Amino acid sequence: MNAPQIEEIPGMTFTGEFNRFRGQSLPVYAPKEPTSGRPSINTLEGWNLHRHELAERDLLRALHRQPTEAEITEEMVRNEALAAATAARADSDQETIRHE
Repeated sequence: MNAPQIEEIPGMTFTGEFNRFRGQSLPVYAPKEPTSGRPSINTLEGWNLHRHELAERDLLRALHRQPTEAEITEEMVRNEALAAATAARADSDQETIRHE
């Protein structure tokens, strides 16, 4: 093995090397599987759980009470719409920059 390897990276595990030209190689790391019983955020299930928890936390702060599941779902829909609008605005800005 030519690649320098770091002994311990929290949350990561060494999986092998990426060999480059002229004999150089780079270490390759991958996320460790979660041990908490929670799904990885890199999965659809884990990402949706993360979005749900963020919406619940935001509503808890705003309402000063435990939000209902319907309120959490509505907040997730609002967050998704805001993200889509932000992405569309960024795309529009890029088009404007290209045409200037």
